[in-house]
Amino acid sequence: MWLANHKGMAGKATNYVAVSFSFWKQLLNSQTDSCAQARHLTHTDLDLMILLHKICNTNGYIKEVTRHQVVQAAAEWFERPPGRTQLYVSLEKFVQLGLITIKRNEYTGKDTICLHHFKKEDGNLERYVILHPIVFSGAFHALTLAARKVYLLTAMQQGENDFIFRRLKGEASIMTLLNKNQPNQVRSVLNELKGANKEKIDYLKTATISSNHRGAENVYLALSPAFLPKLERGAEVRAPLSPPLRYPKKAKFIRNVLNELGIGELEQELHLLIETMKALGYRVIRQILRTVQIFIKQHGSFPKNLAHFIKKEARLAREKRILDLAHNAGIADYIAYKQEQREERYFEFTNRFSWYSERAISKMFKKAAKYVKDAFPAPGRFPIERYHYSESLTSEPNVQLARQKAYATKLDPVFYQELEAHMLEFKWPYMEPAAAAHWLLKRTEEEIHAVTVHEAPMKLEDFILFEVAETWEI
Repeated sequence: MWLANHKGMAGKATNYVAVSFSFWKQLLNSQTDSCAQARHLTHTDLDLMILLHKICNTNGYIKEVTRHQVVQAAAEWFERPPGRTQLYVSLEKFVQLGLITIKRNEYTGKDTICLHHFKKEDGNLERYVILHPIVFSGAFHALTLAARKVYLLTAMQQGENDFIFRRLKGEASIMTLLNKNQPNQVRSVLNELKGANKEKIDYLKTATISSNHRGAENVYLALSPAFLPKLERGAEVRAPLSPPLRYPKKAKFIRNVLNELGIGELEQELHLLIETMKALGYRVIRQILRTVQIFIKQHGSFPKNLAHFIKKEARLAREKRILDLAHNAGIADYIAYKQEQREERYFEFTNRFSWYSERAISKMFKKAAKYVKDAFPAPGRFPIERYHYSESLTSEPNVQLARQKAYATKLDPVFYQELEAHMLEFKWPYMEPAAAAHWLLKRTEEEIHAVTVHEAPMKLEDFILFEVAETWEI
């Protein structure tokens, strides 16, 4: 059907839409909700129901989009699209009614909308009904809200039957559905659908009120033949909304790697992959996707929170790359002097440089190397021989223990030798050798935490960024 919507202006026809009967039923039932806002269905509520079913995928999801894109989609399909504010209000109403959930991705800032009452608990689709594209027209929008409800009610329930009927009065009746209290009001709505509308369109072939043999009044309804669904084989009833593809070169690379690794089905998350890896180089992207492939082989499924998984792997890859650059520049050993602090210090160090490009980091590290080696004590232990002041003391057990203690704790060898020299000059001549050696051991143990050669004057990243790099042009 050709309509004056954005699709029509682009030379494209507007086709049918498939709507979940269960979703429609829940929307109608909300009119009996205790919440006043829920009871009051609007034109926009009906438009939104139709729109969401048009732009969702076959699983009832609209993934990684903004609400503004939903507004743009309304203009794409409707000749008279609802306003932005009205759409936002209806979206929130649908959330409150449990018809949809909207989940914000903390990493991409995009929303994923999930339609409820779209699938059964066993995973199979709920019964859905094909609606004629007239529902996107300005003429349909111009009908009264009551007339639109009756048309949708008929279209959703008639199926292959010649007609449907509903009671005029009482519970679950037409008057209850339309919030009318007089039969004449219902007759006016039926006349509107029989051609008494601005465009003189007969939406219904049958729209009458008659009494049955018990005297109860029923309303009989049937669609006009022109609006009965005539779906051709292979015709698309959905047009899943997806954000415009950014970074086309990177998208092409990701597609190729996914197919190369045998996980091409992940292409359905292409926009998420691009958003989470857009700042990464091709080598890192390949490495992360290979990690995803390994995860799938081990667990039989994709990571539950794919964005979180990718961000974590990207951070680890980034940390490794920064550490590699530090090793290449010869400064990695100056990051952490104590083994037990290494993991924490590596995280602090790499986190400080994560905002810089690899080229800038490499340039900083290489230029800083000379200054680092001048300002920081050499990493690693000194040879045990550096703790020997006098070989004449080597045979004394307590002296050997003192030297081992100084070596194990990385005590400054110059400071330790000063202790041995003091002991030889002021203790050895006046004390028993064993007592003098014991004094040396005791003093060594006391000084372990006082003077250690491998204590950095400041954190390496602070030294590079504030003492050296601020004078360069990176």
